[in-house]
Amino acid sequence: RGPPPRHPLSPTQAPAASLAQAAVAMSVACAPPHPPPPPPALWASREGVPEGVCTSFLYKGRCRFSEGCRFSHEVDRAAFPLPAATPSKPSRSTASSRAQAEVLPPPPPSLPASASREGETDEAEAGARRPAWRSVDFLLRGESVHNNPYLQEFARAPWLAQVLEAPECQSLLAVRGKSLRKELSEAFGALAACRRALAKLGRQGSDGAGVKVVDLCCGKGFGSLVLSLSMPRAQILAVDKNPDMELAHFRGRSNLRFLELDVTLPDAGARVQAALAESEGPAPSEGGLAGGEDADACETEVLLFVGIHLCGALSCHAARLYREAPGPTALVLSPCCLDGRRVAVKRCAKLLKVDPHLYWCLTLLFGEVPSSGCRRELFIDHDVLSAKNTFLLATRGGA
Repeated sequence: RGPPPRHPLSPTQAPAASLAQAAVAMSVACAPPHPPPPPPALWASREGVPEGVCTSFLYKGRCRFSEGCRFSHEVDRAAFPLPAATPSKPSRSTASSRAQAEVLPPPPPSLPASASREGETDEAEAGARRPAWRSVDFLLRGESVHNNPYLQEFARAPWLAQVLEAPECQSLLAVRGKSLRKELSEAFGALAACRRALAKLGRQGSDGAGVKVVDLCCGKGFGSLVLSLSMPRAQILAVDKNPDMELAHFRGRSNLRFLELDVTLPDAGARVQAALAESEGPAPSEGGLAGGEDADACETEVLLFVGIHLCGALSCHAARLYREAPGPTALVLSPCCLDGRRVAVKRCAKLLKVDPHLYWCLTLLFGEVPSSGCRRELFIDHDVLSAKNTFLLATRGGA
């Protein structure tokens, strides 16, 4: 007896064409009946639009296919107005702005013109002259001032009220909130690094007595002003090659001076020493922006170079000024980005699979700062709200 006959649609012997035909027949037999077609004069998705009409031409007046469009452009567009758009969901910024507007108290109602009492009129005028909040006002009332130690130090500074009220300091505070937080954290981060370097030289006092600070490439002088206010008995020399900056906030500080100088010049160190010699005298006492004189001023013995966010070769020149300076000297350096001429640094960092900025900082620490007689340190300050938050410290002499 031979093998039993198999089913003609058995998957082992039936050809593929027969299997496909059987699958199509079974799907057609099992499929539910199709719904009736829509009326020929209406679209299924856009009610009231004739069939075969190009909707792009109907609602926009133009079609990207022009004559090659397979739909008809022969339609009266005036008879089919554009449907009303549905209101979109508000974004996060819009929703937060509306929520803040609902939380803020409404403005006081304006008094009628017939108000006769003088006190009510004066109160209404005072409310109309009330100044708007600045970025620093929102900062002092926000959450970031409670989370960042440098912003907390700024909020607790004894000279804060005088800076907020001084007209010459308004240009420094008239920036956006994110930029203000970044500049404040950088300035107070530099101040913390300066105190750390001075402590290595035996200067534990926080008033800066016996210290001369040279702020290299100071820019608009935000960090120089913070150093001047936080160390009132120190002499601060802000150095920059741009003479056209607005430095009105320097005029109120007797321990803060500006020197127009290009630090890349070969005799930059001698010019800095000459400017420091001219500024020798009684150091100012603690107080307001106007400063004052102190009879107990002590002689300056420590020279501190500060360079925050120096780009490219400027960090090398800052290290050169540190090497050329006599006596007890300290260096606080925070390098910034690399320029195009430092191709070898980027290539070596890529081969070692390390961050190019970190490799550049290590190159400066071990290549530009001498090892004999110097104490060197490198650390990353995560409280500085900037991507370039690596600091180099070097001290020579002292206790």
